[in-house]
Amino acid sequence: MLDGTEFGRLFERFHRTAFRLETLDLYDVEEEQEEFAAFLAGEVMPPERHDNPWVRSMTDRDGSPASRYRPGVIELPSRLAALVVRTDFSGSAPWGRLREALATPNEDGFLAHVHLVDNPRFADVTCDEAVSLLPSGYRHPLLVLADRATLISSELPLLALDLRGGPGRSVRVVAAELWCIENNLSIVNMDFDEFADGVDEDGVFRGF
Repeated sequence: MLDGTEFGRLFERFHRTAFRLETLDLYDVEEEQEEFAAFLAGEVMPPERHDNPWVRSMTDRDGSPASRYRPGVIELPSRLAALVVRTDFSGSAPWGRLREALATPNEDGFLAHVHLVDNPRFADVTCDEAVSLLPSGYRHPLLVLADRATLISSELPLLALDLRGGPGRSVRVVAAELWCIENNLSIVNMDFDEFADGVDEDGVFRGF
């Protein structure tokens, strides 16, 4: 069996794909218990979880087509709040700005009731895949994705998926106005179509 040092060297020397299978015993390490419990609960992971020397050693390989991945798919968490699922992990700063925007009430004190899902296992999931990963107990009429289009824009236009109407209905909404859609749909005060009809010419909802 390889010792830890030799095992680590395998991830320095690989050319195309590094496959790391982690078994349950790994999480019996005492110092990892708190982080693992937070991961299972779907809590927001700290920025260094996705941007640290080990991760950069896997991604910054002089243009090499090398890749790494972990097997396994897990369900999205079941929450009363609308889930906002991060699907782009190309940088931590835009995600930090999004978190701040969603935690800031508007001038009248309104705030979207959301639960952030920051888990790299959901990287690059499509709309259909995200919906299929919802647990049976999820009852909120919205599922929101923070994809690359969201995080490269200063307005942070989230992709809001309608779960009450027919499949495939969605609208882009700037983070500062997510409260308007989430608040009104959650109390059945308005219909999704009203927001879809209220988008600007570029297809983004910025309020009425």
